[in-house]
Amino acid sequence: MLVPATVEVREDNAAELARFHAIREKHGRAVPDDAEFLRALTAEGRILLAFHTRRAPSTWACWRLG
Repeated sequence: MLVPATVEVREDNAAELARFHAIREKHGRAVPDDAEFLRALTAEGRILLAFHTRRAPSTWACWRLG
């Protein structure tokens, strides 16, 4: 899928912890307690990429492969 957007790099994992929790929960993964989770994210060098678009989904390009 090709989506016209800008990306924001969010490196403050403590500020984004709720989003990291939500991502793991959405995909059925266990979520450790906040302190342990924050340590793990930091040790792995994780960041969060936030994509922003103002264009309607009908303007996005999507290719069906396979």
